[in-house]
Amino acid sequence: MQGLGDVIANITNSVGIEPCQGCEERQFTLNRLFNFKRVKSEMTAEDKVSYSEFMVLKGQRVIDGKRTELNADDLSYLNALYLYYFGLDNSNCPDCSKVHLAVIKDLYKLYNYAN
Repeated sequence: MQGLGDVIANITNSVGIEPCQGCEERQFTLNRLFNFKRVKSEMTAEDKVSYSEFMVLKGQRVIDGKRTELNADDLSYLNALYLYYFGLDNSNCPDCSKVHLAVIKDLYKLYNYAN
C-alpha cells in the first residue's frame, strides 16, 4: 500500500468494481498526493556521493525552479533511489515535473538528514 489510491482501489476491487484506465490514473495521482511514505533507512555513503554529484549537475537547478532537462537516465536513477529509500514507485510518471521536484526534495532532505 503506497497511499490513498491503493486503499480506494482495494475497496472498489473488494466490492466487485473493475478498474478502468481512468481509475488507474486516479490511483496513481492519489498515491502521489496522499502517500504513506516512510524512510526505510539512512542514505548510504555511496548513494550520498552519487546524489551529491546529481545535485551539482542538475538537482539544485530543479529545486531553484530553473529550466532543467532531466533525461531518462536521470529519472531512472531518481526513481530507483526513491523506491529504495521511500518504497514508492514513480516510474509511471515520466513527464510529471512536479513529481520529480518532490522526489528530488525528499531525497535532498534524506541526504542532509545525518549531516
